[in-house]
Amino acid sequence: MFKQKNPDQYEIPPITPEDVLNIPPMTVTFRLIGIDGEATEPRVENLPDQTEPTTEAEIQKKYGLASVISEKLGALTGVEVMLNMLDSIENLNQANKDLVSWLVHLIGLAIKLKSNRIEFLKHDRIIDVIASKLFQSVGMHSKFDGKNEQSLFEIILHILEKLILEMELSSEHLVV
Repeated sequence: MFKQKNPDQYEIPPITPEDVLNIPPMTVTFRLIGIDGEATEPRVENLPDQTEPTTEAEIQKKYGLASVISEKLGALTGVEVMLNMLDSIENLNQANKDLVSWLVHLIGLAIKLKSNRIEFLKHDRIIDVIASKLFQSVGMHSKFDGKNEQSLFEIILHILEKLILEMELSSEHLVV
């Protein structure tokens, strides 16, 4: 991690030709499925399906712990804390990109639950704050847990889209 964050301060340890000669050869172990029945472990033909849940009940089951974000912790909810932190970052630059990336990632997970989307929409400035970060994030990328890089712009746009869609749905219920 240190090398990724500070490539200029990381020194590569020297490797001499003598060191290479003293390294033992790599051992490779594998098992073949044979006719004589030696390999008795169950075979894995394919991996379990990793698709995202689609129904509200499945989403609630998978992301249920995220409901803590909308609960009041002292004087503030987790939503207010995240919103205040995101709003306090005036310019999205390399120095605070990691903080914004993690906040946006956390908000993205939190808004998968309807209760959290409703809690976010209780704050009048949420759309303004998210939209301002959207325009500041053009061309920036972020990486979470070693996964492929994603455009920060696309992640924020997805959050904005989900919040606006929820706002429209809740306003339709009020009209009817």
